[in-house]
Parts: sequence; C-alpha cells; structure tokens
Amino acid sequence: MREPNLRRIASGFVRCQRKVAFHYAIGALDGMLVKIRRLPKKEFAKPVQMWCRKGYYGLNVQAMCDARHIFHFVAIDCPASVHDSV
Repeated sequence: MREPNLRRIASGFVRCQRKVAFHYAIGALDGMLVKIRRLPKKEFAKPVQMWCRKGYYGLNVQAMCDARHIFHFVAIDCPASVHDSV
C-alpha cells in the first residue's frame, strides 16, 4: 500500500475515537473459528488437523478492516488445530 492511502486509512480511525489512542492504526484485526463439514481424505491428507478443541471440524479465519469497515486482508489458511494468534 502507498503512504497516502495508509494516511487516509489511519485518519479514519482517529475520527472514530473520542480520545486519540491509536495515532497510526490502519486496521482492526480479529479472528474466528468457522465450523465446517469433515473433509474427505482425498481433499485433505490430515483431517485430524481440522479438529478443534471445541469438538468439531473448522478453519481459523483472520481478517482486517479499516474504520469504514472495508476489508483489506483475509486469511483462511490455518486449520482449527492452530491457535488463532498465529
């Protein structure tokens, strides 16, 4: 991303705050576990990695959006057995 775009995105977060705490924030990142059906073995070599501690198959999804709720990043590449802080 180019610097003018980053400045515009950061200014959106400053406008949303009552007291400016994050001067240079360009996004809010969060993750969630999405429940899925069990994958056939031919599609996924190790289905056990898709099993989460909550007792079902899933994928970890992480996404980042700006102050206008526009997504700039989405990752759906970690199985449920991976902690969502990765």
